[in-house]
Amino acid sequence: MNIQNPIEQFKSTIVKIRSDRSSGSQGVLNNTVDSLKLLLSQNTGVSAKKLLEIIRRGVNSLRSVHNQFSALIHFSASFETFLHPFVENINTLKDAELLRKNILGFIKEYSEKWKDVNKKIAELAIKNIDFAGKTIFLHSHSHTVETLFDYLKAKKIKVNIIQTEARPKMEGRLQAQYISKLGYKVTFIVDSAVSKYAAKADMAIVGCDCLFPDYFINKIGTQTLAHSCQHLEIPFYILTDSRKFAFDRNIEPEKRKSSTEIWSVEPETGIIPENFYYEGVPNKFITKVITEQNVYDSEELKEAFKENEYKSFT
Repeated sequence: MNIQNPIEQFKSTIVKIRSDRSSGSQGVLNNTVDSLKLLLSQNTGVSAKKLLEIIRRGVNSLRSVHNQFSALIHFSASFETFLHPFVENINTLKDAELLRKNILGFIKEYSEKWKDVNKKIAELAIKNIDFAGKTIFLHSHSHTVETLFDYLKAKKIKVNIIQTEARPKMEGRLQAQYISKLGYKVTFIVDSAVSKYAAKADMAIVGCDCLFPDYFINKIGTQTLAHSCQHLEIPFYILTDSRKFAFDRNIEPEKRKSSTEIWSVEPETGIIPENFYYEGVPNKFITKVITEQNVYDSEELKEAFKENEYKSFT
């Protein structure tokens, strides 16, 4: 059996996370943290300087690829702040074991601070929304949304679900499978059927990858659902943690993804498939944003940003 050394294993895992097109913001962050913990739990056999370079290169490469994911950006920024003294003294950095222990300490502290964030969001959602007997429209895949259904099951609250497939990577299937295993009935539909099925729902709930004062970023197709909810006067809720607040962060425009994911067609046909995963959705469609600390409507959200309330979340 060919066993990879820790460094090669870490690099291989980073490549896999870079190519992850099914996980949301928290999923990618969790996988990133797990890869660091696995690397640092082993004897890498490299110098402190080399170890620091490898770790920073790996995390920064993930941030550049998944640049729509504010939770990952939040972790990356916090991590760089923590590493700054080590980077400043990189040429005199000698003790790889001490560096390893310090980074593991940071990861433990960061993980401890945010470990219950989805539970807190779910608890606040249940306090503010009457779910009993309702039909909930879901789009794409969100760990935060899945945690809500864990809590609904624990409280024996019966609901029905309409779930989109979320093309092109079909990650809606992952969420549908997760929720159905909890014992809930899930009606699974193609994305283009949103307007047909929206009238059957009592509310829509989605996650969020990045939140700004006037719009939020989420999986493409979210705006179609938001439009349908507004037209039918159906509540449209966002569940997201406060790391997604992006008041002063530079989010680069999303780059086109592989066109072959939607159609492998020869260029000479004149058909040009365009493939994007995310879109900005105006906050005017939002009924409420529920975080681990507060509940906002779109106007209250603007005020929170204006008052720099987001700074208390870092």
